[in-house]
Amino acid sequence: MTSRSPVQRASTAGRRGWLAAAVAAIIVALVVVTGCDRSTPADGEPLRFMALGDFGTGGPAQRQVARQMAATYRDWGADFVLLLGDNFYSRGVKSAEDPLWQSHFESVYDPAGLPIAFHAVAGNHDHKGDAKAQIEYSRRSARWHMPDHHYVFRRQAQDRSVDFFGIDVMVLDAPFGAQPTGLAWLNSALAKSDADHKIVFGHFPIWASLGRYGDHADLVERLAPVLQANNVVLYIAGHEHHLEIQKPRKGLVQAISGAGSQNRDVAPGDAARFVSGRLGFLWFEIGSDGIEARAVSRDGDVLYSTQLAGR
Repeated sequence: MTSRSPVQRASTAGRRGWLAAAVAAIIVALVVVTGCDRSTPADGEPLRFMALGDFGTGGPAQRQVARQMAATYRDWGADFVLLLGDNFYSRGVKSAEDPLWQSHFESVYDPAGLPIAFHAVAGNHDHKGDAKAQIEYSRRSARWHMPDHHYVFRRQAQDRSVDFFGIDVMVLDAPFGAQPTGLAWLNSALAKSDADHKIVFGHFPIWASLGRYGDHADLVERLAPVLQANNVVLYIAGHEHHLEIQKPRKGLVQAISGAGSQNRDVAPGDAARFVSGRLGFLWFEIGSDGIEARAVSRDGDVLYSTQLAGR
């Protein structure tokens, strides 16, 4: 066998890298052109989605969780993913051209395995970089969706309409649009919604079992009453590096999915239905019968499954 020179080997590797990039670009183009991105289910189908936070390391654990997400998409279905912040460790991205977009997102959540939309909000680590660059990237990506710091989108789940409200908890006190604060915007947008189900997702949990941070006193005082007064059925957060589903408080269920690449030991609090320190994510199905939630480990184990109390 004739040995190849380092230059020949580098040339071959370069061609393979170019081919892989070209294939990925074609897949993304097909998502856009053919509508393979099922961000809305077919008529009469339940709505299914995954929720993932605190994932953006680019390391092996993140990739293991991502592979299980692709398997879950294949086996159970999913119309989109909610990204709950700390999308890029440890200091966010510098721009919409930052190499971390490829190493921490595009190459990890391969469009061949996850040809669906990712609806994102920012976390505290994202604000250590340029959080607005994550908004800008929405204009360049077929799958990444963060149109603003706070936003809302609607999906249909069989005969139920569902409004999803993404909030950037780091700037809830900053002016937003015509409103004096982001929290005021959220209160107004929730009040105007006529959806059958209202779901809010953000980075910081309001309440948490005894992981690292616990309850967030400011959000207990100011965010929880807004959600409860506006009949929000589910608030999904990250920040704590574990998985958790809590008992309802005045009709509001809180779920935590912050184990996308790093995990911590956690002791269950009084309000916890389920809590686990294993790496993984949450999967939800919404239909005429209500909302089902499952906690899935990076190994594919169903750690917990429950029917949430719907409105």
